Amino acid sequence: MTDRASIEFAAALAVEGKRVLLGHWVAASVEPLRSCLKTLDRLEAHDGSAPAVRALRTETLAWLSLALDACAGLATAEQARQALERSLAEGTDPLGHAVALSLMSCAAQLRGDVTAMLWLGERGRPVVEQQQASAAAAAHHALLGWALVMEGEVDEGLDELEAAAIQHRRHGSVLSLPWMLTVCAEARLAAGSTQDARRDIEAAHAAATAGLGFMQGAAWRVRGNLRWAAGEGLAAARRDWDQALALDGAAGALLCELQTELVLGRALAASGEKAQAIERLASVMARLGDGALACPAIDIARRQLAAWS
Repeated sequence: MTDRASIEFAAALAVEGKRVLLGHWVAASVEPLRSCLKTLDRLEAHDGSAPAVRALRTETLAWLSLALDACAGLATAEQARQALERSLAEGTDPLGHAVALSLMSCAAQLRGDVTAMLWLGERGRPVVEQQQASAAAAAHHALLGWALVMEGEVDEGLDELEAAAIQHRRHGSVLSLPWMLTVCAEARLAAGSTQDARRDIEAAHAAATAGLGFMQGAAWRVRGNLRWAAGEGLAAARRDWDQALALDGAAGALLCELQTELVLGRALAASGEKAQAIERLASVMARLGDGALACPAIDIARRQLAAWS
């Protein structure tokens, strides 16, 4: 196979992996993305193809690290991020750089790592200000806004969410629209802006219905959160949480399942069903395994189980 044919083959694998991931078949996306990287490994020695290889490697590593984190493959996700950082250090175009930072922030959001998201947000600010990276601006502001709200900087976070909406209207977004709106809805709910959160989550579901299904389980989880916060009761909220669990279970998105089991468990415990809450959360924690790397989402779940016990 010629260098050109190999690059085209690697690009096709990357497109397939991204397509599958954006369809929210998270675990299934890992193999084509890894196969893309293996193909690129065989091309690295050829200087003539180095720029194209580097750009494709950077993008593929960003998507792979996100997929692995969603699957709770935290150790291998960390290895992919380290390789991604090395690739970024070699240089890439502004849009490729901005997309990589946004996907790293997406992965950090799944892990509940607010500190990493704030760091990535500051790091990404000068990158997305470049005209060539405008398509990544909406995702940058949305993720930074979520992190600021979770850090307690509510006014600053809400400002970033408004900036995300403006940038999306102007330039679109490299981040799946349902997920971006879900991130905004969760942040607005945490900030106490329930009406705005409901507007965003319903828009997220409308976009998902139109075929944009990336991380759609999160949209169901946050809608369940809204129902619970609004006092609609456990039965109403649980219908949405169960839908989130079904979607994420089918997708192999174990870390997403953990997030939903945690909020469902708290609602069960508050409704006098603590034993069921412990059983459900312990079950998903067991699937993570004792050797799972620590991350904020897992640490919170472990502390919650200890508190219930």
